[in-house]
Amino acid sequence: ETCADSIVIIVPNSLDSLLWNDNDTARRKVFYRGQSNPIYFLDAQDQSGCLTRDTISLTFNTANYTPIPDDEFCDSISISLSGLLQNVVWDNGSNSLQRRFTNPGTYSYTALDPQSGCTFSDTFNLRRVGSSGQLGALPVSAEPYCLGDTIILEAPAGFSVRWPSGSDSTVAVWSDNTLRAEFSTPCFDTTVFVTLRFTDCRCAIHIPTAFSPNGDGRNESLKPIGVCDFESYYWQISNRWGQEVFYTTDPEEAFDGNLNGQAMPEGVYVYRLFIKTPHVERTIRGIFTIIR
Repeated sequence: ETCADSIVIIVPNSLDSLLWNDNDTARRKVFYRGQSNPIYFLDAQDQSGCLTRDTISLTFNTANYTPIPDDEFCDSISISLSGLLQNVVWDNGSNSLQRRFTNPGTYSYTALDPQSGCTFSDTFNLRRVGSSGQLGALPVSAEPYCLGDTIILEAPAGFSVRWPSGSDSTVAVWSDNTLRAEFSTPCFDTTVFVTLRFTDCRCAIHIPTAFSPNGDGRNESLKPIGVCDFESYYWQISNRWGQEVFYTTDPEEAFDGNLNGQAMPEGVYVYRLFIKTPHVERTIRGIFTIIR
């Protein structure tokens, strides 16, 4: 008997003229699990010249056990092995028949089935059911998307979801919106508000953070940079005490660093820019520095 998938029989040199029942004459013969004939016989001649026959009966044993299925859990899960198993060794070196798991992953153990005398190995996977931390996979309060884009929202793996539309799978968003999403798992329920903002990406405004109106012909003025189809526009600049030093509704008009013909001192200034296009309306705030 053997638990292996094959067994090797080597005929001693004291026998000659070998002939197996399958007409093989090999002195070293390999038998495999699953071969149709479990009984073999060998005809041979011993050193005295006498013919002899030997019969071999092969039994390939198989461990009798139930594999641990892949499973999922909330906080922890305990797994108990059959009390009939012997010589249990887990992948962490433990010999206990019961083990508690708190982390997802792939686990394994080896054990002896005393009925067959065979040692076997088993491997299984444990997955934690979705936790609220996994909701980061959704674009919650995400950076602005471009107008014209359609964003498809769906629940991360391990969650079920209910959207305001009644959908329990996905929802499409293509304009500014805040959606109530009810997420659930076998472990907990939670409600999340998902905010998406869309902007006119064709109208990307850039405002430099500094300029130097010192008469050298470089960086003498400051204005928002961008190619936009403005329906409304105003740009206001104040000093650090809140006094307005510049205001315009003309997108082409730049600030030259002067107020009433007098040069403004070096330092940090605050601006507020309002723009409205056929696609978007927004206010941009920031600061810049005058360097002389």
